Amino acid sequence: MQVLLGLEHTIFKLDGTLDAYKQLKDFIDLNFDVKYIQENRLFIPLCEPYNHKRKFLMKWLYSEYKKNTKNFKKELKFELIKRLNKPIHIHFQPKENQKIIISATFYDNQVCQLVVDSKNELCENYLLHYFAGHIRLKSLSFHLYEIKVKTKKQKLSLKNFLKKSHLNGVPVTMNYNEKALELFLNLIEEKKPLSEVDRAFKILKVDKSDSLKEIKKRYRKLAKNYHPDLSALDYEESTKKFQILSEAFNLIKKYKEVA
Repeated sequence: MQVLLGLEHTIFKLDGTLDAYKQLKDFIDLNFDVKYIQENRLFIPLCEPYNHKRKFLMKWLYSEYKKNTKNFKKELKFELIKRLNKPIHIHFQPKENQKIIISATFYDNQVCQLVVDSKNELCENYLLHYFAGHIRLKSLSFHLYEIKVKTKKQKLSLKNFLKKSHLNGVPVTMNYNEKALELFLNLIEEKKPLSEVDRAFKILKVDKSDSLKEIKKRYRKLAKNYHPDLSALDYEESTKKFQILSEAFNLIKKYKEVA
């Protein structure tokens, strides 16, 4: 549990059971005018400094602090009593709501989808930080995330993530098919840089299976478009492109002659 003594507000961050939360919530609802910011966050505005109900609430919150904090400060009790005229923020995270369940599904287009079932607000930040640059939030309603896995580094980070038993100290259950994961990871291969010959075929937009006659025909057609004396492009640009085409064709010609 955390107690923050701000200049204008007193903030309590509590962890506990749902029963303890319900008891506290019922007492606050009965005795105070409160504003619910979220389901588990509430705000109690200013009231009279010596309001006995407010004093009782402070003592209650202090007893929770004392019970859930190893190195608690005795003087805090008196500090809280002095702050009866300050607005109070209470953030309550029931322990039952801190469990995280993540289900992973793998697709053959190098995509892994993660469905997160958790009310722990730190979980989303943890995911986005862990998979920085590789994760995309698809739906705020269902906490569906999508990761595009392309490299060995990304493969390793996904494998290590699925082995985790805790996220930010909160227990996590990972649901996924191990065989499906293995098949998914095997499908992902590092893209090898193109060889000079492969790059030449790509420049002329022809296949290795095409005959030299077909490739020559393709080259002449492209050369005509980029020849400095015939092209509509700038002379310098057309000369450069024509040279690239010629070098690519000569490389393919040598490759085909050897083959």
